[in-house]
Amino acid sequence: RLQARFKAEVKEMARKAISDVRDVDVAKLFENELEPQTENHYFLDTCNKIKHDALLTALDKCLDSHQASEVALDKTALRGSLVQALTQLVSIGSSNAEQEANELHAILAAYFKTAAKRFIDACTMHIDRCMLQGLGEAVEKTLAGLADGEDKDVEALFDEDQTMRVRRAYLENKVARLSVARQLLVSHGPTEAQATRAVVKGIAGSDDAGAIVRIMQHSSSLEVQAQGCKRLGKLWANLEDVVAEGVVEAVVKGMVAHLQSVGVQEGGCEVLAGLSIKKDDKRVAVAAKGGIEAVINAMKEHVSSVAVQAQGCSAIVNLSISDHNKVVMAANGGTEAVVRAMEVHVSSADVQLQGCKALFNLAANAGKVAVAEKGGIEAAINAMKAHVSIALVQEQGCMALIIFGSHNAENQLAIAAKGGMEVVID
Repeated sequence: RLQARFKAEVKEMARKAISDVRDVDVAKLFENELEPQTENHYFLDTCNKIKHDALLTALDKCLDSHQASEVALDKTALRGSLVQALTQLVSIGSSNAEQEANELHAILAAYFKTAAKRFIDACTMHIDRCMLQGLGEAVEKTLAGLADGEDKDVEALFDEDQTMRVRRAYLENKVARLSVARQLLVSHGPTEAQATRAVVKGIAGSDDAGAIVRIMQHSSSLEVQAQGCKRLGKLWANLEDVVAEGVVEAVVKGMVAHLQSVGVQEGGCEVLAGLSIKKDDKRVAVAAKGGIEAVINAMKEHVSSVAVQAQGCSAIVNLSISDHNKVVMAANGGTEAVVRAMEVHVSSADVQLQGCKALFNLAANAGKVAVAEKGGIEAAINAMKAHVSIALVQEQGCMALIIFGSHNAENQLAIAAKGGMEVVID
């Protein structure tokens, strides 16, 4: 209502300003025009311009007529044509009445432009004075009127509109009814723990990766995240590209949120390892969404967990096939994580097998020196010593030593000094 009152005040100001222009200022302007006016520079400039334009028009007509005749003009003929045009313009040889008529025509045209400009300027200044400058006075006047009025009048201005009052009451009633309904559902429905167990059970028996991802995205439950990662670890082989992208996001988010959970980290590493086994674009996509950092952090956090270390090494094996991913792993301590896993779990054939594979990939191309400096050679030799009877460990250990010693004399000497020749021969 206060807004409506201000609108009414401004509207009244505009009406009054327009009325003043119409009834007072316009009449005054016309009255002034009846009196002798001092010629100003604008009037004189306009009059001269009109005469100048008339001169150019006469010359153009003269030249156009001779060009149309396609007759070449000599100097005498051209001078005669120009003299004729100028004679017509300045009325040389014409009667006094004709000269006066031409002069009055130019003066009247100049006066019309001058009068129109003066009228427009006057109207603009009046509107500015009445509406723009007067707005502050109108606001002050309205506020002063409120201050002087009775309390009930002021309250009436700020009172809520009837339509809004009805709408507010309806919504408040609706909120109250919904609150009662919520309490009834909570009191008669399953507990949060029961609901979580039902969801976990549903995930365990589901083959719909998309549905599992959506559940993980909308649940912060540790049990849900752990079971989701575990189940997705069994489904990765048949995932479509679009679904796989959502799986990576959901799994990485769960691993970051539940770093302390062995189950979430083990399942997450297994999923990321599976998704990275086929195509290089999948490996790059996993890295782009933070998958490499998630795997390495899982291995750092759960050094004592054989399952996490084995799945983490497996993920690094697949992800490190991409040269771009090797750079990310080196920057985040990927090599150190693999070597530490092999040192702590030397008795685990699975960890040693995946660790040797990871060392081979990380050392390939230009990485052999850096991996060797971080204990890669010792880790491969110790794996072969600890699991002499397991062919796969021996095979991957030999492959790692081959890549370490290839075209690198310093690494070859280190392999010999640490007993690498003996384990290979034995």
